[in-house]
Parts: sequence; C-alpha cells; structure tokens
Amino acid sequence: AGIVPKEMLHSKIRAVYDESKIKDYTVKVLATKDLNGRAGIVPEEGVSKWVIQHLLTMMAEQFPAPDIGKQVGDGSAIYHTLFVDEKHSTFCGRSETLSTLHRMCDDCKGRMPVVVVGLPGAGKSALMAELSHQLKRKAGAEVIYHFVGVAPNSTDVQAMVRRICNEAGGRLKSQPDKAPLDWLSLCEEMNARLKQLASETPGSVYVVIDAVNQFHDQDLACLLQW
Repeated sequence: AGIVPKEMLHSKIRAVYDESKIKDYTVKVLATKDLNGRAGIVPEEGVSKWVIQHLLTMMAEQFPAPDIGKQVGDGSAIYHTLFVDEKHSTFCGRSETLSTLHRMCDDCKGRMPVVVVGLPGAGKSALMAELSHQLKRKAGAEVIYHFVGVAPNSTDVQAMVRRICNEAGGRLKSQPDKAPLDWLSLCEEMNARLKQLASETPGSVYVVIDAVNQFHDQDLACLLQW
C-alpha cells in the first residue's frame, strides 16, 4: 500500500515532460547494504554523463549567456565585460571627471599611463568601468580592460599580461603564434601586439586596468615593468 507501480509512474512522467527529456536506464543492485539495510544501486554506464549534459542544456536554455561578441584568450573576458555592463547600468554623474579622463587618454598618445587614485570606496572601479564603456563607443577604437578581483586569476599580474597579450593577438588581422611562457618575453610580446593592433586600428587602442594595487605580486605589478 502506498507504493506507486512503475508503469503508472512512467506514464505520469511522460504526461508532463517531453520525451527528449526522459531517459530510461537500468541499474545494478549491489550485494552490499548500508547501515539501514538498504542495498546500493549503480546506474548503467553513460547515465551520469547524460544527466550532466541535460542539466547544462537546460541551464543554457533558461539562463542564456549575454551576447558579448567573440571571446579570445582564456575566456575570462566575459567576467570583465559583465562587470563593465553592470557598473554602467547604475552609473550617474561625474561627467566632468570623465571628460578630463577622455582628454588625458587622447593627449597622452601612449607616452605614459594615466593613473587614477582615490580613497577606498570612492568609486574608482565604477569610474573605470564607465570610462571603458564610453571608450568602446568611440569610432574605430579598440578597448581591452582588466578589473582585478572580478574573474578567476585576475589578481595574478602575469595572468593579466598573458590575457591582454592573447586578446590583442586575437584582434589582429593575422593571428600570431601562442604567447611565450617566460615573463620578460611575455611582456615584450604584449607590447608588440598592442603596437601592431594600434597600427591596424583606425582609431586608438585603450588598455584600462583597475586596482593595480590589489595584484598578489605587488613588487612585480607596481614596478610596471610590463
């Protein structure tokens, strides 16, 4: 009493769910039992993979990823793009500061970086995100940005240099070789790819890096050798 027959359970499931979302499989009953006297069961081979793939498919259908264009490098660019979009959606004011930053970025012509400093919580990251959003809207501009703390390994300065190197390489007309492994060669390659990208771009190339002081390796990061 109280036990639903297997055939009835199957019919109820099929009445609710599409056939493509249902999988029949057999199980093997183990000889050993747990402390409550219940026998263990093992599903047939391949069932676990099917369940995982089905879950991933359903998640993709219900929560589609935003269209952020082609992703190059290690795939972490999506985290930085989502951060920029999120901050832009709630950003307001500071138009005078943004105008000053635009002017400084256009005037420096790559000779030296523009540095933004301020107290914790002053809104520097939000300002950098909004600046990145506005720079992307400039005709012919190429913008590569990095926000420390918003993505896995984003606090690793070497990982950041490699990501920028790969992103710049992915935007070139001819795809370069894989980025070198050693630090000095990687820094040289990143700068070379950025220069090549600037020569191929009708507008300017902007690199925005937020929270340089929060990299794990402070000596390596703050020396700006890269």
